[in-house]
Amino acid sequence: VCFNKEGNEMYLTRNNNTVASRADKVAKLKIVHSKLTDGKWSSPEDMPFVSAKYNTAHAWLTADGKRLYFASDMPGGFGGMDIYYSEKTKEGWGSPVNIGNKINTKGNELFPFVNEDNTLYFSSDGLAGMGGLDIYECLFADGNWSEPRNMGYPMNTHKDDFGMVLNADGTKGYLSSNRSGGKGDDDI
Repeated sequence: VCFNKEGNEMYLTRNNNTVASRADKVAKLKIVHSKLTDGKWSSPEDMPFVSAKYNTAHAWLTADGKRLYFASDMPGGFGGMDIYYSEKTKEGWGSPVNIGNKINTKGNELFPFVNEDNTLYFSSDGLAGMGGLDIYECLFADGNWSEPRNMGYPMNTHKDDFGMVLNADGTKGYLSSNRSGGKGDDDI
């Protein structure tokens, strides 16, 4: 789940209630949107780019509320799950844009988070790493993304490390991992 800066709009990953066809027995993930009005959340509505044929998940809204990053295995990607974004316009959310092969690989790129300084943090199992999903960072400047940088230990281990979020100045945050010493499989 992610919220807008005011805390009155929510973007949430849920299971799709239907499957695309009889042959496809797995319900895909979808992103839904809800608004807080008079202390009550509205019924969640599918984002316009959601489909029962592919996954859309792990939404992250930029601080200005104008761009929504997410992961998807929609047709036209580089393989596995890729990171996309959609721009908010007066008419609503625009068509998804793949952020490109500097970041996306044949593997899976998941859990995008963009800090207020335009640094993208995401997890990948398709880039050279320490094993499983590793957390990477890259900066968006002058219309381009820098090369993804593996954040190394102790952020990453030989297990899955993902879903990192940071406070506004980047000094504190959370991540999820199935590394040794946890209470279950994936822990925060």
